[in-house]
Amino acid sequence: MEIIKKELNNVSVPTSVLTIKAQGNYKATVVCLHGFPDSNLSYIPLMHLLSTAGYDVWAPAMPGYETASASAQPDYYLTDLAATVQEWIDHDLGAKQIHLVGHDWGSPIASIMVAQNSNHVLSLISLAIPPLQYAREAFIKFPEQLWYSRYMAFFQLRGIAEIIIKRNNFKYLKQLWQRWSPTWEIPDDYLVQLESTFVQPLVLKATLQYYRCMLDAFSHKGKKVGVLTDHAIINVPSLFLSGKDDKCMSQRHFSPWNYNTTHYPAGASHQFINGGHFCPLEASSEITEHCLPFWQAIEHQHLTPFKA
Repeated sequence: MEIIKKELNNVSVPTSVLTIKAQGNYKATVVCLHGFPDSNLSYIPLMHLLSTAGYDVWAPAMPGYETASASAQPDYYLTDLAATVQEWIDHDLGAKQIHLVGHDWGSPIASIMVAQNSNHVLSLISLAIPPLQYAREAFIKFPEQLWYSRYMAFFQLRGIAEIIIKRNNFKYLKQLWQRWSPTWEIPDDYLVQLESTFVQPLVLKATLQYYRCMLDAFSHKGKKVGVLTDHAIINVPSLFLSGKDDKCMSQRHFSPWNYNTTHYPAGASHQFINGGHFCPLEASSEITEHCLPFWQAIEHQHLTPFKA
């Protein structure tokens, strides 16, 4: 099973996409969106498992994670990121029916995509991130999240953060990985992979812009994104999976009251899985065990036959 790297250049924000074809009977297409500080390469173990189960799997490099996209993406608000990813999907997948999977930043981006346009999206799976509609409220309810998220305040130090993060071959980012997944013995090749992502020109500054735009509560666009985030309605079945040992997000975020029908009229649920924050690498087999029955139940109810 070969994973192919494709270059998407006929789009406003060029990017590369990893893709692997379904093995056996084709069921649907899965699009996997990665987070920070990470890359689409972290989805490779999960991609192999899902393709074996009959799914075409796509994992684009998110905006800013390659020099070409970092120089082309003008803004990094959630709505801008969702629009970029939607353009990539439309460019290569057209009218195919897809399951969306988002890890870390990939989760709220996928949620905003669905909230704005759920056409052709069959389901949403969020890895390691709780429902975005309650994020601000959760910081008040769960004060430990302020401590977990202290890195976000550091990222607001424009220029200074970039200098410190680059020191000692991105030691700061490697420490984030270990802090957020404290029970995982991280293989050296994953840390080398991390270095190769962030050493690219413009990439570190671009990816920090995600956090700087997220905390913008004063500009017109920042206010607009805040309202959309708080009131997003996800009209597809949703599943949230999070690590029992995650030290990036408080486990108390994943409470039953987060999944009410106001924001999730098609239904939503949550399951804890083993490991910490980087579950696509730590727990790819367990994620697959949750994804497959969830998707199969949706596909059996769908009236349109799936076509390769």
